[in-house]
Amino acid sequence: MKATKNIFRIALITLTVGLLASCEEDATDKLTGKLPASNAVDLSARISGFDSDITGEGAQLTATGSDLSEVLRVMIGGVLALNVESTESTVSFTVPTVPIGMQDVVFIFSGSGRAYAEIEVVPIPVISYFDPISGGTGDLITIYGSNLNIVDAVQIAGVSGNVVRVAADSVQFEVPAGASKSGLTVVSDAGSVTSAVEFISCEEDPTNKYCLTPVNTNGNFEAGTLGIVGAEGATGGNWFLAGNGTRATYEIIEESGYGLGRRTLKVSDITSINNFWEHQVVNDGYEVPAGKRFIWFGRVWSDADGRLMRVAGGVSVPGYQDMLNTTDFTLVQGWNLLSINTQHDMSNDPPQLNTQVRAQMSFGFAENAGATFLFDDMRVVVSGDWVDCSSQTDLFFDLYDQYSRDNGCPF
Repeated sequence: MKATKNIFRIALITLTVGLLASCEEDATDKLTGKLPASNAVDLSARISGFDSDITGEGAQLTATGSDLSEVLRVMIGGVLALNVESTESTVSFTVPTVPIGMQDVVFIFSGSGRAYAEIEVVPIPVISYFDPISGGTGDLITIYGSNLNIVDAVQIAGVSGNVVRVAADSVQFEVPAGASKSGLTVVSDAGSVTSAVEFISCEEDPTNKYCLTPVNTNGNFEAGTLGIVGAEGATGGNWFLAGNGTRATYEIIEESGYGLGRRTLKVSDITSINNFWEHQVVNDGYEVPAGKRFIWFGRVWSDADGRLMRVAGGVSVPGYQDMLNTTDFTLVQGWNLLSINTQHDMSNDPPQLNTQVRAQMSFGFAENAGATFLFDDMRVVVSGDWVDCSSQTDLFFDLYDQYSRDNGCPF
């Protein structure tokens, strides 16, 4: 009797272990697509290929073949793919995050059917910035970044432009007709990527500040003496650095993700602040047309909230006329777009002042001690004709404030 009970117990234990092993295999199967060789039915012959020889994270990949409607899941590199959709002749899915290189692809059918293939996973394109930020039909735009050599097309709001040059670190294309304000999208077999900064269509928005022709030069530090990477405390290129250069470090850097162009001016190591005119980024004199008003604007990156910037000035310089109004800005961490209106009635100026004007940004406030700033894309553009502001006085400043903003009066 005891022998019978022992036999029964052994049989029960064996059955339990078998069931647990079966459950474990089933769980593993559902998660990984793996089956013991004796259980899996190899259906690899049903897969004829992919719609691309390469792919990348986030890309939509489609396998083609026959009798594929019962594919329930897809594993790539041991990771479950997302958004699997099956038909009789295709299986489409989103590529998950997997290591770069050749990766196994397992198609899991209902039941014990499995199909096996391989695909090469490559790095997806990366957009760091593009230049210029604005343009019209036919204008050339260059996108800078990495892994761009695999880009097949560039789109603006879904409209493709003619790609004229492709390299690992850049793609150049022509703005297509009908382009509207939108991020730039690079399209490749490894996936599509859209820029965070939007392209400005000058046909759609011709009065946009970025679509007006600058009267100054080298506002983005791409050329001239002050456009040399590593230049420190340099003068030239139509921008120069005023103040005591020993109290801060000025240098041109070329670094991905900063500014609108390849280069930007970095100011750091600000060790002493006495007054805001000690530290300046100043535009050298530039010629301006008579009887016009202007918009000055620029981009300033701040390392923290609460930093301060003063734009323009009021110091007369022989041969120059400073911009007529002064505005203080409180910055936030990251990029800030600063903009002011000004005007010059050049017909009424003394002869020695009617050919050149300068602009300046000063940052010598106590709140900026130890700060790091980046300056880029500083422009002065003609915004319209001169407006007679002689009737405006300080006494009626509040009353005329709205008029000033609407009509370009500088005070």
